[in-house]
Amino acid sequence: MFKKLTVFALCAVMAAGAADAAKKKAKIKAEDDESAGESGGDDWVKFEDHNSVPRPTPDQEKAGFIVFNRSTLERVYPHSRPADGEIKDAVSLQCTLGEYEPVQLAVYPLKDLKGMTVTVSDLKSGGNVIPASEVVVRMVRFYGLRLSVTNRDMKGVIPKMLEIAVPLDVPDRKVRPYWVTVRAPEEAKGGV
Repeated sequence: MFKKLTVFALCAVMAAGAADAAKKKAKIKAEDDESAGESGGDDWVKFEDHNSVPRPTPDQEKAGFIVFNRSTLERVYPHSRPADGEIKDAVSLQCTLGEYEPVQLAVYPLKDLKGMTVTVSDLKSGGNVIPASEVVVRMVRFYGLRLSVTNRDMKGVIPKMLEIAVPLDVPDRKVRPYWVTVRAPEEAKGGV
């Protein structure tokens, strides 16, 4: 029997700066090849969506970002833009007791975000709760890679790995995707 999980808290993205996180952030930035190819050049392919630039609501403008949801079967690139229907206030998912279910959320910054972190609270529906400890947040790591075996000069920045999310500086209009995985506890009640 499938149980519906309504994930209310997944859009809880906030900017925060922690002293010990600065070291991790510097390491991530040093290792992240996201900026590869930014200087241009004909050999770098820039993956872009053909969606129009989103119009933020006043709340999104105040927060400085837009969160959107895209299928885990589709890639989100640094220059992706949310399509119609991908910007949502809440995300719902379904899974069987004891199983894991991922959802991909991406942050589209409207300004430079310093020390951005993603946090998840307990997932609640009425009196039912799935504790935050059953939720894992991973960030998508981008790498600059060769895209073709036959054309060794063709390169692009692509999403490659999922790593535990750490605070990051995210530049204006550079999308940062996250995968949020929820585990439905064996003892969870239906409808959470």
